Amino acid sequence: MTSNKISLQSAILMSINIMAGAGVFINIVDLTRELSFFGGFLYFIIGCFLFPLIFTIAKLVETFPSGGFYAFGKPMHPFLGFLSCWTYFFGKLASVSLYMHVVTTFLRQLFPYIFGGINPFWINISILTIYILLNCLNMRVGVIIQKIFIIAKATPLIALTVLGVCYFDINLISAYALDTSLNQFIYMLPVALYSFSGFEAACSVSRNLENPEKNAPKAIFYSFFTVVLIYLMFQTLMSFLLKPVIGNLHSYAQAYPYLMSLTPASALIQSKLTTLLSFFIGFSAMGAAYSVLFSNSWNLYTLAENKHTFASKALVTFNRYSIPYLAVIAEGLICVLFLWVTGGNKIPLQQISTLGGTITYTISTLAFLYTTQKSRFPGYLSLLTCSGLITSCILSIIQHDISSLYLFIIMSIFGISMYWANRKK
Repeated sequence: MTSNKISLQSAILMSINIMAGAGVFINIVDLTRELSFFGGFLYFIIGCFLFPLIFTIAKLVETFPSGGFYAFGKPMHPFLGFLSCWTYFFGKLASVSLYMHVVTTFLRQLFPYIFGGINPFWINISILTIYILLNCLNMRVGVIIQKIFIIAKATPLIALTVLGVCYFDINLISAYALDTSLNQFIYMLPVALYSFSGFEAACSVSRNLENPEKNAPKAIFYSFFTVVLIYLMFQTLMSFLLKPVIGNLHSYAQAYPYLMSLTPASALIQSKLTTLLSFFIGFSAMGAAYSVLFSNSWNLYTLAENKHTFASKALVTFNRYSIPYLAVIAEGLICVLFLWVTGGNKIPLQQISTLGGTITYTISTLAFLYTTQKSRFPGYLSLLTCSGLITSCILSIIQHDISSLYLFIIMSIFGISMYWANRKK
């Protein structure tokens, strides 16, 4: 692999790094509280629900191996290509902002004497600055960092899965009333869907893939189905462990000390294990954030390349490592905005990310139907999937916090204004 090309293996690692980031770890309490033992099954339902969309995106990337989301929508109209790419771009940065805040939460928990007295916002900014600098290095360095993060991610997943298997008790199902309703599944859908955000990451960097027309679809399929199986098993096991005490747990940060208390060790060792586990989970969130920044800057680069942004000439400028470094810096500035406005609040950031991705998926599906003359049935199923996702996003926003919708609209209006201002030029 040359320094400017990404292999199939690296693309799969990047997609898994983004999907299996903080989401699967920070959702364990919410899914157990709302869905009891069926939290893992929700991940499986989403996997089946998303399959037509996965198929559609994979076919599109075969047709447009070097263009990404902008190229998908452009045949219908350049504005649709822009809107698809722009909403995906800033939606992904909402994910990065959440990952930063998760990392900060664990740092303050692990090292209270060092970070306890510092405003979380400035800790977030410091981590983000390091990431921006790392993402301005060449792609070979980026791939090595990806591999380090995937190892760190696998460690808590494996450890907690083993713990779950050891303490699995099927009799708990009969011990608790299972009153989960369809409405609870619908309302929790965006939260769980957020954990799949990233299956399409290969689209963003397809121009940098080796043999993109073959490897990009493979990266999408392999990473997605791997993560579905991991999520199904992991959340199911965590639900059985947490259900007896779920009434005493208010957040994911409280869950892990309890889980470590189940290990056959002294209180001191359990405390050390909690610290180590929290470190790896925080590191996992760091891996997801790094991978998003690593791939997402190319979406802004594509828009600038097509002269749809302000300062487009500057944004397509490469540094000596062939990285559009100003696009990476722009990512950082938008993340700062999200962190400042939301304070790192989990729900609005997840909602912005999910809604942005859903709009992109919908436009991409319409593009598939527009450009494909035969075998359109998967496209119609994908359109049905997108309709369900949009409905679920709206219901979730209404139920939880409508402020995320305001921020999403502001970012969309800014992008649309930018597009039309440059269109007139």
